[in-house]
Parts: sequence; C-alpha cells; structure tokens
Amino acid sequence: LETGEQGRGVGDLRLEVRVDVADANAAKDFMKEAFMANEFSIAASQLAAAQGESADVKAAAQAVLDNSLKTRTAMVTAIQGSTSDMHFDQNFTDDYNMKLGELKAAKGADFDTKYVAAMGDVTDKAEGVFKSYAATGTDESVKTFAANTLPTLAANGDKLDSVGQGGN
Repeated sequence: LETGEQGRGVGDLRLEVRVDVADANAAKDFMKEAFMANEFSIAASQLAAAQGESADVKAAAQAVLDNSLKTRTAMVTAIQGSTSDMHFDQNFTDDYNMKLGELKAAKGADFDTKYVAAMGDVTDKAEGVFKSYAATGTDESVKTFAANTLPTLAANGDKLDSVGQGGN
C-alpha cells in the first residue's frame, strides 16, 4: 500500500508539471494572438490614413492606431513582468498577410468597406481572446494586461461599428 501511494504521488507530480507547462503555454499563446491582432491593427490603420476615402474611416483608423500603439507599450510591460516564456514567431500568419494584402490592393470606398470589415473581425476575435485570458489566465502580469486592455478593445469596436453603420 505504501508503494502504491508513492506511485500515485509521482503520477500527481507529473500531472502537476504538465499543468504548469500548459499554463505557461496558455500565456504565450494568448500573447502571440494578442500581438498579431494588435500589430495587424497598427498596419491596417496606417494604411487607412493613406488609402481611406471617408473622413469618418480615417478618424476611426487614427483612434484605433493610437490605442494600438498604447496597447503595444502595455504588451511589452506585461511580457517583461511575465513568469512565462514569451518567445514566439512575430511574423504575421497567412490569414493576417492575406487580409493586409487585400487592404493594400483596395482603394477609395472599397478600401473603407474592407478596412471596417477586417478590423471589426479582428477586434471581435481579440475581445473574445482577451476576455477568456482575463478570466482564466494564470500568469498575473499577462492576465492584468488582458483585463486592462478590454476597455480599449471595446472602444475600438464601438468606433468601427459606428463607422460601419454610416456615422460617428
């Protein structure tokens, strides 16, 4: 019986280590998704300043850009305070590259429509990811970053929704 208890203890220890690794990967996976969405927001909003047709779209893009640059700074602080390994590939995924390519090719009103749609999708997805990590994350620095960024994402979403509906 004593040997069996020790065996169970070893099994529990292994399980506990796997949970810690999974938690660390969750923080890194979250931060990678957050980074991709934020960097896409910066790149797309910079394009909107040059290629957007509507003053409302340009104003929304400037607000999103300003917020995204602040988010980038907060992200760096969260990574520096993190207890998790935060090394990840910082190149855009194929999906983000495709969306950015479509925006670069668009002009005028077509650009405005595509920008608002792409940014709406990215912002909605990001809000879901941020809410999830803010609720369940275990890396306190990253969890705080996620929670503190949610109002900014909501403001970006509201601004894009307003422009998408034809008004400020």
